[in-house]
Amino acid sequence: MTNMVLIRHSISEPEATAPASQWRLSHRGRGRCEELAKRLAKYDLDLLVSSIEAKAIETAKLTAAHLSIPTEIALGIHEHERSNVGFLASPELFQAQVAELFDQPDEVVFGSESAVQALTRFTVAIDALIAAYGQESFGVVTHGTVMSLYVAELMGSAPFDLWQRLDMPAYVRIVLPQREVVEVVESLDL
Repeated sequence: MTNMVLIRHSISEPEATAPASQWRLSHRGRGRCEELAKRLAKYDLDLLVSSIEAKAIETAKLTAAHLSIPTEIALGIHEHERSNVGFLASPELFQAQVAELFDQPDEVVFGSESAVQALTRFTVAIDALIAAYGQESFGVVTHGTVMSLYVAELMGSAPFDLWQRLDMPAYVRIVLPQREVVEVVESLDL
């Protein structure tokens, strides 16, 4: 029995002129990686795998440095495809768009892929990571929307509710090979 820990990246610094996939961590976000590493240490992770997005890569590298473990980048575990959506300065508008994505999972209502398409892509990538690393414990630094879709599917729960509760960073521990969700840490704040 091994652990796969899905990790939502730390706090990013929004940039109105750059796509969200290129956003880097904020000063506070970088600092939270040390606390994240302290929380993850008890799982004896062998590796952190990151999505291709800057904030996830930075979260993985900083956290892995504190844990003295290697990092790797994998395709397919990036956020829901929405690079065709401009900067949404209003948190309420962004939340409404994500709610619509979850409410109409088969339709492309926000971004350029549906929730079902994002979940399918993410699941295929996770299956490949489990095939490659499933004999060891590893972490996957990813993003709130795809992580919520995947975990909610495993738990039989509503993805929007989970998405709203997940802080940056947050994590979910899944026991392999049965893919049982055994722990959801929504926030590092006590």
